[in-house]
Order: sequence, then C-alpha cells, then structure tokens
Amino acid sequence: MATDVPLLSSYKRDFVRRRLGHTLTGIKFFPGLSPWYSWAIRFAIWVIPGGFSCAASFIDIKLVYLPWIIVGLLVFLFSILLQVFSIWRQSKEEGGHASLTLDEEEAPPWDGAGGGITWSLLVPVKLHKVNIFLHSLFAGIIVSTSPLVLRYEIVQNVFGPSQGVVVLVFSWLTVFITLQSLIGIVPSETATYRHVDHLELSAISRPLHLIVCQIITFIGLHFWNFLSIATIFYVIQAALPLIWFLGILPPLESFLLWFGEQILIFCFGGSPAATSNRLVLYLLIPIVQIIILLFSGFPAHYIIIISAISGYVLSTNICGFWKFSCLRKNSKVKDELFVVSKSTDKTAKTDFHKSVSTIAFMLQDIFTHMILIILTIILSFSLTKQYSTSSWTGSDDDMNTTTPLGWVIVGYMILVKLIQEAQKVYGVFGLMRSPLYSSTSSLARTVCNNILIFLHPISSALILLSYSLIMASGNRLTFERIEKRDIGFLLELISSIRTFRWIWQNTDCALIETSVLHIIKHFLFNSYKEVSLFKYLDEYFSFCQQLVVLSFCRDRLMQSVEKFYLFLCLSATSIEDRASRRSYALLLFQMNIFFFPIVVCVIILSSLISAPMLSFFTLPVFFLTFPRPARFWPGPVGISAAVSGDSIYYEQSASNILTQLNIAARSGRLGSVQPESYFLLRHEDRIFWVQVLEKGNGYLTFSMKGMELQETSCHSLEATRIDDLFESTFQKKTKTNYFLFHTLTPLTTLRVTMYSDTRNVLTGVINSRDTLITVAESFIETLIWLLLRCAKDYIKEMVIAVDPSTNMISIDTTDQVIPLDPNANEEHHSHEIPDQIESASVDAVNLDSWPTSSDSCEVSPWAARSNLNPLNSSDMKSGKHKLASINSSKYLGRADSRVSVFEMGSDENMSNEVRMIDSYLPNLKHSFKGKNLGLNESEENIMNQIDSIIPGIIDPLSSYKTPQLKRNYFNLDPVIITPTKLVQPQNTFSPQSEQHRIPEKWLEACSIDIAESPDWFPSKLFLMLIPSTEAQNDPILYKSYATFINHIFQAIYGSGATPETGAISGPNHVIKHFNNLNCFPEVWPEGMRNLVQHAYRTSVKLALNKTLIGEMDTEEIVEAIEDLHTNWYIGPEDDQEWSQSIRKEVPNLFSINLSTSSDNGLTYYKSHILSLRECELGVGRLNKEVVKSLWASLSLELLYLTNDDEERYSIQAEERLLRNLTVQAADPPLGYSIYSSKPITKTGCDLQF
Repeated sequence: MATDVPLLSSYKRDFVRRRLGHTLTGIKFFPGLSPWYSWAIRFAIWVIPGGFSCAASFIDIKLVYLPWIIVGLLVFLFSILLQVFSIWRQSKEEGGHASLTLDEEEAPPWDGAGGGITWSLLVPVKLHKVNIFLHSLFAGIIVSTSPLVLRYEIVQNVFGPSQGVVVLVFSWLTVFITLQSLIGIVPSETATYRHVDHLELSAISRPLHLIVCQIITFIGLHFWNFLSIATIFYVIQAALPLIWFLGILPPLESFLLWFGEQILIFCFGGSPAATSNRLVLYLLIPIVQIIILLFSGFPAHYIIIISAISGYVLSTNICGFWKFSCLRKNSKVKDELFVVSKSTDKTAKTDFHKSVSTIAFMLQDIFTHMILIILTIILSFSLTKQYSTSSWTGSDDDMNTTTPLGWVIVGYMILVKLIQEAQKVYGVFGLMRSPLYSSTSSLARTVCNNILIFLHPISSALILLSYSLIMASGNRLTFERIEKRDIGFLLELISSIRTFRWIWQNTDCALIETSVLHIIKHFLFNSYKEVSLFKYLDEYFSFCQQLVVLSFCRDRLMQSVEKFYLFLCLSATSIEDRASRRSYALLLFQMNIFFFPIVVCVIILSSLISAPMLSFFTLPVFFLTFPRPARFWPGPVGISAAVSGDSIYYEQSASNILTQLNIAARSGRLGSVQPESYFLLRHEDRIFWVQVLEKGNGYLTFSMKGMELQETSCHSLEATRIDDLFESTFQKKTKTNYFLFHTLTPLTTLRVTMYSDTRNVLTGVINSRDTLITVAESFIETLIWLLLRCAKDYIKEMVIAVDPSTNMISIDTTDQVIPLDPNANEEHHSHEIPDQIESASVDAVNLDSWPTSSDSCEVSPWAARSNLNPLNSSDMKSGKHKLASINSSKYLGRADSRVSVFEMGSDENMSNEVRMIDSYLPNLKHSFKGKNLGLNESEENIMNQIDSIIPGIIDPLSSYKTPQLKRNYFNLDPVIITPTKLVQPQNTFSPQSEQHRIPEKWLEACSIDIAESPDWFPSKLFLMLIPSTEAQNDPILYKSYATFINHIFQAIYGSGATPETGAISGPNHVIKHFNNLNCFPEVWPEGMRNLVQHAYRTSVKLALNKTLIGEMDTEEIVEAIEDLHTNWYIGPEDDQEWSQSIRKEVPNLFSINLSTSSDNGLTYYKSHILSLRECELGVGRLNKEVVKSLWASLSLELLYLTNDDEERYSIQAEERLLRNLTVQAADPPLGYSIYSSKPITKTGCDLQF
C-alpha cells in the first residue's frame, strides 16, 4: 500500500544531497572520494572570476570604470582559455576525446590534474562551440557591471553600516555562484522546465536573473526609485541563491512563453496559443498595429473605430485561413484523381465529398464572419460619431444612455449563466441535480440549446460592442490622453485594442466583467465617491482601463478559488484515505491549520503570477513554484506518446469526440469553457483526457490524450471510481452529488460515433468438432463466392500503354482486364494479318503445347517449359530463333499492342533482314548504347524487340539474354506481352462463361486434375451464384472451379482431405491459418494468395455465426458472406490492415487469438469484435489547479530528484485526486499516455443538432 512506500528511494538520498548542494553553492559534488586536485580546480574556478570583480569594486581611482573593464576582459579570456584547455586535454585521450558516461551514483575514474577525464568532468565542453564565446562574453559583462551596484559605499548608504555588510556579502556570493553557470558546470535547477537542454539555455538563466536585478537596482539608485525598488532588488539579489534553490524564478524558455501569454491576454485581448509559432504570430500582429497607430496621428474616434474592427479580425482563427487554402488545393487534386483513377473510385469519391463538405462549411463560417465584420463597421462608425462629442460638454447624457443598456447586459449575463447551469447535470456549484437536465434529446434541452446559440455569443458580443463603443467614445480621459500623444496615449491605445478584441475573443468573460463593472459603477462609484480607491479609479482610469484591471482581478480570483479547493481537498484526503494515509498525516494537517495564513499567502502569490501551487511529493505541503505557459509542457503539443497497438482506437475517435465536445461547449452543456480547462471522458475501457488550448471567436482548439487500456492496479482503482461517479450521476440519477469534493465534476453525456469493444471466450465453441467441420464447409462456400464475385479485384497485371504525343511507354499497375475484340477480323486492317505464315519457324513451334484451362499444370512457370522459349528450342544450338510477328491490336482491343513475326537467322544474315523486320516492330523509345559494341541502331532495336516479346517474360533484363548483346547496355522499360494463339485452344468457354472463368495464371498454379468433381462440392451454391443459364450448363467452367477449389482445399487441409475430416486438424490449425496461411506454394500468384487468405478468415466468422445462431440455407449463406465482405474486416489485430480499417471506419472488425492464462496455465480461445456505432460517453470537468499542482510535483520529482521508482508514493492511486491518471496524462518522458493528438481546432461549422 501507499503507506509503506517511501517518498524517496533510499539509493537516491545521497544523490539528492549532492544535487541540492550543487544547486545552492554552484560547486559540483561527485560520489566517492575526490582527489585534492579536483577540489583545487573547482575552488579556483569558483573564486577567480568573482574575486576579480569583487577586488575591482574596492579600487578607488579617478577612472573608476577602468578596473572594471579590465577585470571583465580578463575573465572573458580566462573563460575561453579554460574551455580551450579542456578541449585540448580531452583530445589527447584515445579516440580523440574523453567520452565518459557515468551513473550518478558511480565514482568517476579521475586520471590526474591534467587528465582528459578530469577536465571533462570539471569543465564540460559546450554542445555548441559558439556558446564558448557567448558564455564567456556574458561572464565578462557580469564581472564588469557588478561593481556598479555592489560597491561598499553605495550599499552602505542604502542599508547602513551593519545591514549593508550583510547585503553586500550575500550579493557578492550570488555573483560567485552565478558565474559557475557560464564558466564551470551548469548547476541543476529545481526550476527545471525541459528534460533535455539542447540549446544550453539553462546556463544563462541565472546570469539573466542577476542582470535584471542589477539593472533595476541601478535605475532605482540613479534615476527613479519608485516604491524603493533599489532597496527591494538589493534584497532580492542577496537572496537569489535561496530563490534558485526553491525554484521560484522561471527558466528562460518558460518565462518567455508565460510572459508572452500574459501580454497577449491582458494587453492585447488574445487567448493562450496552442503552439509557440502561433504565440509569436499573435503577438506580432497587435504590436505592428500599435506601432502604426502611434505614428498615424489619427483622432480619437478613428482610433476607437480601428480598434473595434481590428479586434474582431484578430479574434478569429487566423491560422484557419491557411488551412482553408490547403483544403482547396487538396480538393482539386482529389477531384483529378477521382476523374482519372478507376481502381480507387470509391475511396477517391468519398474523400472528394468530405473535402467539398469541409470547404462548404468553412465558406459558411467565412460568410458569417463577413456579415459580423460589416455589422461591427456600421456600429463603430455610427455610435462613435454620435457619442464622441458629448464628453467635452461635461453632460451626463452618455451615462443616461448606457444605463439601460448596461442593465440589459447584466440580464443577459444572468440568463446565460442560468441556462448553462441548467444544461449541466449538477447545478448550484455542482451540488444539486438540475431539473432541466436530460441526457437524451428533449424539448427542454433543445430550447436551451437554441436560446443559447442565438443569444450567446453573437448577440451578447454585439450588445457588449455597442455598450463599449458608447462608453469609450464618451469618456473624457480617453480623448484627453489620445490627444496628448504621451505615455498615457500608449496605455489608452493598448487598453482600447484589448477591450474590443476581448469582446469577441472570450465573450463569456467579457460579459461577466462588463456586468460587474456596470454594477460597481452604479452602486459604488456613484454612492461612495469620496472613497479614495473608487475616486482614484474613476478619475485616473478610463473605461477600457477599468475593464482591463477588472479582467485581471477576475482571472486571479478564479485561480485563487481553485487553489483553495486544492488545499482543502489534498489536506482532507491525506487523513481520510486509509490506503494512502501516512503516519505523519495528522501532523501535516495540524501544521496547515496552524500556518494557515502562510498557506493563504502562497495561494495569493501563486495566483498573482499565474503559477501552479507545488504540493511536495503530492503531500499537503505547499510551496511556490515558477510560472509556466497555459499548455504547461515544453515542446509542440502531441509530438510524442508511448504509442502501442491500442493507440489506433483513440486516433479514430479523436475528431468525432472533439466535434461533439465543441457542440456541447457552444450549447452551454459544459459551462464556461476556458483555455486550460481539462475534461475527462469515459467509455468502456477507454479514458480520454481533453485539454482546451485556445479559445477565440467561433473556435476552440483542443488536445486529446488516451490512457493505457491494459490497466494496472492503480489505474484500475481510479478508473473504477470514475465509473462509480458516472454511474451514480447518469444511470442512478442521484439528486445530490455525493462526489462533491472530487476533482472530477460530472457535466453531461455525449453521443459519439466510435467503436464499441466486445471480447468473448470461444473455448468450447471453436474447439468443438461440429464447428471445425463448419469452418471447412464455410471455407468452400466463401471461396466460391469470392471467385465468382470478386476475383478480378485480386488480379494485378502490368499493362503497357504508349503515349501518342511522346511515343513513350507507360506502365499501369492497376487492376485492368483487356477484353478480346471479337470483331477484330472485320476491321479494315484485316489484310495486315497473313492468312498463312510461310516460315519454318512456325512449323518449328508446336502450338498444341500452349496451355489451356483443362491442361494439367506443373509447378514451374509456363514460360520455363514452353517450346516457344528459345532456351528450350532445338534451334538454339544451331543459332536460329524462329519467331512470328502479327499485329494483335485488333484482338486485344488496344492500338498499342503488337507481336512481331520474323525469322532471325545467324549473326551474318541478321543485317540483311533489318529493313523487312523493322516495319513490323513497334516504335520503342530507349537510349542507344549498342554502338559501343559495334552495332547500329536498327540492329539493337531488333534485339530489344526480341527480348521484349518472349512469351511469359515480364522483365527482359532479368530473363533470357541474347548471346549477341549484353543487356546492361540498354535502358528498356519492362514489358509484358500476352501472346495471341494462332490456333483455337482445346477447351473453350462459352461466351457467357468468360466473365466467370478463373484467371488463367491461377489455374496454371494448380497441381492436380480431377476427372469428376468431389461430392462435397456445393453445386447448388455454385449454380445459384451464376445468373446465366448457359454458363450454368458449361461443364468446362464447372470442372475448372471444382479443380481449383479441390486444389486449394487440399493445400490447406492436406491431401485427400474433405470437409468431414476438417475436424482432425484441430482448433490450433484454425487459429494458425486465420492469422497467416503459411501453406502457400511459391507458384501461387499474389492475388490468388490474398483471395484464399481472405476466404479462410471470412469462413471462420461465418462458421461461428452458423454455430451460435443456427444453420443457414443457401440464400442466407450468400447474404451473410456479402455482409462479411462489405461491412467487415476480418484478420489479426497486429496486422497493418486492422489499423487501416479502423482509420477508414469499417463498420465491423473481427479477430481471434490464442492466449494462456497466467493464473492456471490454461489455454483460451478468444474473439475480439469492434462495432462502429453511436456510443454514450460520460463527460466531467477536472479541477485545473489540481492537475497543474500534480504535474509540477511530478516535474520536480523526476527531472530534478530523478525519483523514477515505478512504485513511488506520488504515483500511487488516489481516488479523489486521480493522481495516477494525472501522471499518465503528462507529456513524455514524464507521462506515458498511449495517444496524444496535435492541436485540433473546431469551429462553428461543426455545429449539428
């Protein structure tokens, strides 16, 4: 249990002590006994740079800056020489460098004061050589600038003699520690954001913190000491080592992302961005806008109009326009493919219609935006022009006009909140069940949805826009500051841009903030005008600035409330849960009560900087930690996950789930959805973790993660609690939320089209004798159905085509059937075909040797044993090849098909026949390189044609080679020519049977011939599947099918096997051949192998249906096979086609497997069925501060303490906090979710009711 699990593994304790010492002092501590010279080198590196700077601060000469510059240059050179010396010493080691990989608990093998290993440990080489110069330059700057603020006289004047000495000592100690990040070993930080620092940004984090403190201190000393900032930052500078130790100051990357988001939200009215690139884009556009307006010279009302219009444009999904253009390009390509392709007609058509539908919805969305932009322009010009002059007269007309409109906004806000609470299953802060809630479609739910869609957010935003335009246009401060063009103008410009964009970017929050401001102005500013705070806000803050301040306060207040819930929940859980209660849990609870004011300060401070509240080892011990961006983790969202075979189930359902989640959010069923909101969805054994990354005008951006399906004990315990919670809410329909203090609050249910999972045990069914016989019988029936209905889908032939414009050969590998033209002899080209070929070569060819459908086929390919193969000809020895040439285009129905008829004599006679032969040859384009062998182009052309038309040869370069030429000198494309028989085959099919005949190559692969069809051959099914009476009475067709199926059946079940003897092979034979038929002879064509494999898998499912449902007649069998072929994928789960079928959303999937129980060692036969249907998912909201606190604790524990024990306390199950699932949902390498989607944006075009 968790009470027996230590917080920190015992073998990690020494390592943690050394790491803490390194973080606090900047000196690296190694395990084991370190030699004296390692301590000496470390001490010298620690003392020399800072000592130079400290000594220079006490030098009192006329040119006071000269010593500081000199020591800066010395430290710059010292740092570079130290790195160069370390590289040089390491290069002396074997292999050119000292590459040493040590475990953190392993003592390093010191090799002397000048050894390469020693210097690789004490002065590691920079990953990027440019950092040698940059870090050295940084060190020189710090050494030069530190005396500016750390001179004894200056510090003494600020703090006095005694206190000044203390501040001065600790401040110089900070400088000594800071320089170690640049010159020596970078200390490990408790504020670790990224597990691998590829850019070496951690080396400059501490120097940047120090420089910022020194700059602000210098400004306070010599320019503007506002609120005694010099004194404050002197204290902060002296306490920096302790602050670094506590991990309060953020790393550079985390700070830039967090600060950019705060500027974007509270200065420009934007939303946290889903990616870093979007964040940069969203920051650049308003910055450029502000710069243009600053120097434009526009009057106040024009600036308000521009701010209102640009606010709408910037609130939309700007990145979606790029997606729209890409979709248009893709749709054009798919349209072309749809017209050209025949083999993928159905797939191309489906994709094409999807693209068209998406573009149509996006066009509808764009059309809506255009209408709203026009309305925004009309309102901006009309209202601004009407109310922009009233403020100069000092009248109260503007306030009287906006008072009714302000109360309308308050009423709108109340109505929207009531509808949102009624849409959720539990209202009144999640306590009581809503009487209007219904998990299915109902009149009340439809009315609420429609009211909210029409009233909010568009109507609400338009009313807010009108109110804000009137208030901003009639505000005296706004016009005065804009006309003055000073710093107040910049602040007013930023607040105006922010206000009008925020109305559209986040209408929910803007509605609340404007309503609260109206109430405050009506009841407080008017009634308590003499209160200094209210008077100051009313006189010195314009309307837009008041909204910005109120927005910041609302956001921080909501964070404080959720952090206070975290404190209560974690404190109560630590003493309530017996499974995780530790021996000192009661002591921690009492300490939290005793130090409650300190806990409140931690809550307030962490809320002010929008940082998670760190719960140490997930215990109720709370600390401040550094702020992070809204998406919390570094790197792109969804870039990595612990992918497994189950990830495909989450991938298939991600888009459908997020579409329905977007619909629920727009209809108010999820309450107020904000960035950083976390939702948990549950269906069967799947748990979906959804995070809202970005929110804007008509769109939401999500990221979804999928938890592992093979549940551990901790995972199973928390999953069971989630099931209990959703069962109590949605099935038992309890009136009161008995899980009120759970981190998961149930909201609603969603109906999503996704796969439902069914697993059954087939032991006792599939191993019965009757089932095994049924499998054999079903295999024959399925094989007949596939041969008659789908055989052409498995034929893949290479077809030659000549482009008439370029006269070049192209090869098409799609499934095509070239029908013979029965009217070929009637064409006017019939005179080109000789009635009789007068040539000895024709007599030499035994046309009876040409194979027919009734001939008994050997294992070897026909081309290897035919007399037409020159290698088998007796004339090969005499040097004569006898071939024929006729124009076969009329028989094949193609204008590009020709078989040459000519006689090739000896080498010396070959040139005499060139002119005659060349007229019959097709014009093949290829590079001529035979001149190197002394041949002219016509002779080489002849040789190429000879090799290309040999019957049965697909690639002339890999087959028969003419003795006269070496074929590696020619670049000839592969050609396949089907020879045309000059004599009718011995066994011919009737015209109606041609479309049902088995492919010739497949029959050639048969190794047996039968005189009569076997008794078990299902003639009734065979005849029913053939619609033509003439074909039904064709004995040759019947015999070819009986021969072929008998051959296939005996290849799988053994020689002489019948369906009745199919049970002898046993159930393992069925499982083995279901997964992979390994009995295929090599001569079987690929299409034939695929068809037989598909037939066997389908027969297993058909046999199980017969066994479980009952016997079927012939018509029912045909219907069942058609359904299995059309709506099912049947095959093993580890097959690639299984995943592809899920992505294509095949309605049903079936698989069987064999598993051995770990408990009793018995073998079980199991089936797995996936059915695509509309499933119901329970949806709940997670407390975001609980999630962020657990993630912050996980980051500290794994990245800094490296406490990666799989049974550690912080990963144990916690039913109230869902601690184990929250750890899984972290980004790799800390978490291990099996699926993580990239940011997925859903817009208003996804709304469907």
